[in-house]
Amino acid sequence: MSVMAPTVGPLLVGLRLALRTAFARLEPEKRALEKVRMELVRTVPELAAAVRERGGMSVDAVATAIGEGFGLDPGSLDVQLFAGVVAGARLAARSLVAREPGRDYVDTLDAVLERLEGGIPIADLPLPAGGRAKFRG
Repeated sequence: MSVMAPTVGPLLVGLRLALRTAFARLEPEKRALEKVRMELVRTVPELAAAVRERGGMSVDAVATAIGEGFGLDPGSLDVQLFAGVVAGARLAARSLVAREPGRDYVDTLDAVLERLEGGIPIADLPLPAGGRAKFRG
């Protein structure tokens, strides 16, 4: 008979909890420095590139962590999709913070991840008549 470890809930909920816990455990001075570091990475292209090269929260880094933590193949469709969603959530949070100076990145990322817990809110919007959506790109 195997004994299952207690769970905190779905993986996305656990990710949010880990994020919040990590920042809550930082001493106020270190938390303030981390916020400055994140702002610099967001606004200085050379720093952003260095962080991307290091891996950080890239799709591959998240997929590897999920694979190792859950004994899953990091290259599987489901793990890659989850990792891509997490990386995309991070990009969405960065974009929201860039649009509203002074907005807290950690709170914003948490809100984005919380919103994803119920699915992607506009994913089921019907296409306009004629089947063509208008995208600028």
